[in-house]
Amino acid sequence: MRTDQNIPPRSRESRRLIERKTARLDLPKIFAALGDRTRLAIIGRLLEKGEMPVGALLDVADISPPAISRHLRILREAGLVRQRVDRQRRLYSVRKDIFDELRQWFAQAALILTLPVMMIASLE
Repeated sequence: MRTDQNIPPRSRESRRLIERKTARLDLPKIFAALGDRTRLAIIGRLLEKGEMPVGALLDVADISPPAISRHLRILREAGLVRQRVDRQRRLYSVRKDIFDELRQWFAQAALILTLPVMMIASLE
């Protein structure tokens, strides 16, 4: 049974808009990457300080340099950070465009969640 048959047309339209705008976001992969405390701390540091080499991120967590590199690879594969090679250094920065798209996704999802409440309130 299709669940969108009972959804008002306007809400279905909003959902399609969200799906189109977030087509390039792999949300399960992004949320899995952000679900780890160390990766979340890395993102926080990069947002705070800007582009940084791997060595500058070692104090984010009490783990080895190879472990930090693995976390950065997961973040990069999820599309959350970008890597730039500068001679022998690897510099990492947050992909702000992806975070802008995530912000839009959350805003539109919140709007869809409030539509039924607004519709019920208008019936009263």
